[in-house]
Amino acid sequence: MDITDQNSFKDCGGILLAELIGGSQLYSLSTKDSDTNYRGCFVATHNHYLAGLNKIESIVLTGETDATYYEIVHFFSLLRKSNTQVLEILFAPDKAFTCLPRDFKLIRGYGSQLFCSETLKKSLQGYYHSEMRLATGERTGKIGSKRKAHIETYGFSYKNFIQMIRICLLGINLFKYDEVIVDSRLYGPEQYDLLMEIKTQPQNFTKDQLVDIANMYFKQLLGAMDSSNIIHTFNKDLAADLILQIKYNYL
Repeated sequence: MDITDQNSFKDCGGILLAELIGGSQLYSLSTKDSDTNYRGCFVATHNHYLAGLNKIESIVLTGETDATYYEIVHFFSLLRKSNTQVLEILFAPDKAFTCLPRDFKLIRGYGSQLFCSETLKKSLQGYYHSEMRLATGERTGKIGSKRKAHIETYGFSYKNFIQMIRICLLGINLFKYDEVIVDSRLYGPEQYDLLMEIKTQPQNFTKDQLVDIANMYFKQLLGAMDSSNIIHTFNKDLAADLILQIKYNYL
């Protein structure tokens, strides 16, 4: 997606550091009807932004194609909070990227030092409970018209159930095997087939069945977290050095 034409990107002197195709295509869960979404990272090179006099956290584009681009400082701030959206950018396979210059490859090389496993435990649990309220229709204020229509048709939002199960699988694999897996096919054929069936044949399930399935994987996630000896700590000094190095490159 050509973000360089956006006024907000031009105003801050934005230079794209990374862009990948996100959403269902990133997770290998896309169908012929799936939208194309983008995520990325950029550096604001205008002097006012480099000096800290002006700030920009992200650029969000909506329309036929949705896209979110994080400014490099905000990107690291979200990594520090173990935000799963930016973690997936950090650990996505190279083939998912439409733009992957050397500076961002450098950041990806330090991935294991750029998030905190204890913070991630809290983040995953909070994400799960939030998605459950959306999936069951308990809270609908933050979902789009398509997902509201799914709730009216099926009694639940199947896309939110997919997200819940997928994020549990991501956490299970991390805390068992120390791998951040983004491609859902790599969780195993049983898990992948389940996710695809929920997506393509939601009428095969009731809300209660999906709640039970999701809770089963959430229980597995909690077990993996409780028994895990895997520890990652956000390296603040490294993050600062990487940010300053990248900004210096564009002075």
